[in-house]
Amino acid sequence: MSCPLGSIQSFPVATTITVTADTYNSVLQPLSFEFQWNTRTTPPNFLSSNDGRIDENESSSVRYNGLTFNLVSVQLTDPTHKTWIIPSDSRIHNSEDIILTFSHGNLGTGLSEYLVFVIPILRVPQASDPNYLISFGVAGATQNISVQSLIPSSSSSTFAYYSTCSSGVGLNTPPTEILNVVSVDGLQVTDITMARIKTIFTNFSTNTTYGGYVLPIGLQYSSMTPFTISSPVLFSQYVGATHNILVPPTAGPGPIAPPVVDTTDAYKCVPFDPEKQVLDGKIIINPHDGTLLNQVISQRDALKQDSITASSKLTPDIYTKYVSTALACFFTAIIIIVVIYVCITATVGTSAVGHGGGYFHRTYKSLTNVPTYLIIGILCGFIGFMIGMVLKYRR
Repeated sequence: MSCPLGSIQSFPVATTITVTADTYNSVLQPLSFEFQWNTRTTPPNFLSSNDGRIDENESSSVRYNGLTFNLVSVQLTDPTHKTWIIPSDSRIHNSEDIILTFSHGNLGTGLSEYLVFVIPILRVPQASDPNYLISFGVAGATQNISVQSLIPSSSSSTFAYYSTCSSGVGLNTPPTEILNVVSVDGLQVTDITMARIKTIFTNFSTNTTYGGYVLPIGLQYSSMTPFTISSPVLFSQYVGATHNILVPPTAGPGPIAPPVVDTTDAYKCVPFDPEKQVLDGKIIINPHDGTLLNQVISQRDALKQDSITASSKLTPDIYTKYVSTALACFFTAIIIIVVIYVCITATVGTSAVGHGGGYFHRTYKSLTNVPTYLIIGILCGFIGFMIGMVLKYRR
């Protein structure tokens, strides 16, 4: 059976346009991968004398689009995507690629049944070499050796991707879709390390080069001529781009408690793709970093609760403001009362009422006691205010 008309039916894919970082930024469409890596107990080495395939076991896997893909091969090849590398002056350092192939077992799913990760290796004088290549062919190197170290892990790493189709092999065999993911920044490795690995290969093989990519058994491309992207329009039609593919899901083990308050006034409407943004019954609102919706809600409620708790505490600034205001009112009231007392004494006075008692004398005595009562009342009110403020803001 043949592939759909208009699909890419070759590997690799060539480009004749000038590819820059802006070219990839114009087609950003994040992908979500969840890797499960295995660590091996023996140093990696070549599996075949005819090509650069490596004796990697198949226990590593990746989950994509709700399907689990198992690692089926790791291979060193001659350069396959030189014109995809950015910046362009790094392309001269690309002497080989390392390609990881993952496979999903179910046929006829209508989804990608193979994932191919292409990592161009850039030979440089100095670099932090991945442990997988440092230990390659070295007897006794058995600690923390993982294929994961072959994939660039910087948060700014850019990966381009495109789909190809392999025609069915044999009668009534359906075509197979392959998703190819290319690290366009490449992986910097010291020239010494890569030259040592190349020497191991040439001593083991009759070939002088690693050769091209070896397709998994049962796959073949109907076209031997590489498909060429010759215009920006074709590029945007066939190619997408994403950033760091090694960002793991941030949800921890166990269920995440639902928020106490459920509101939607702080949410923004965004496009939703059920095939890419639902994993194990949970909504992923950011396919790039695997952020889950219920995790965002929990973090939002935690920040809200922290804000409420902080606002209810009696800080030194609040205490100073309240006390200074209360003292200002207290002393202002005392001054007003003293002025009233002086005015009463000056206008009425003892000479006007005499010392014989009677109505006027009693009235005068009552007026002169008013300031005392007011001061006592204000003082009690001030003390009550301070006690109430401390009780309200104690935490």
